[in-house]
Amino acid sequence: MTGSEILQMQFDRLAQEFTNTLGNLGAATLAWRPAPRANDIASVVWHSARAWDGYLFYLDGGIEVFVTQDWATRFGMKTAPKNGFDGTYTEAQVACVRARPKLLIEYVTAILERTKKFLAAASPDELAELLKIPWWPEEKPKAFVLAHVIRHSYEHLGEAQYVKGLMKAKSSKRKAKAKQKK
Repeated sequence: MTGSEILQMQFDRLAQEFTNTLGNLGAATLAWRPAPRANDIASVVWHSARAWDGYLFYLDGGIEVFVTQDWATRFGMKTAPKNGFDGTYTEAQVACVRARPKLLIEYVTAILERTKKFLAAASPDELAELLKIPWWPEEKPKAFVLAHVIRHSYEHLGEAQYVKGLMKAKSSKRKAKAKQKK
């Protein structure tokens, strides 16, 4: 098995985790925030997918899927954030990500397809090529950048799962209090 094939398996699994995380959540669930300045599930998942898309720009030099397929319009963004790399958003930026799970999954699927094309064409030598990411202090092999995308995405999917858990716990407490009042 080649390095490209191993990475492809990881990206296939990662895309499935996006689907599992979003599941059958509704718009209200995606927009729920545990605190006024906290990120909601939609913005966390969007950021992760947007960063993945952005790193592909550095890997293959193509235009991001977000731009080529006009995802800002699809997500209903009046003013789309410039990129998905800065994970510290203002309240207004968090509020601009109002995507339904289906749209987020479609966006991830489009990014996955671009990733598959890159990996299918990438030789071991190309994966070993050093690449300079502007905000990283040193060059890293392209395979390292892909591994970083996987790690970064799983961190944010874990964050989204945590927010879902907080929301469920808060809902359970409200139900228990309401039951006690009866």
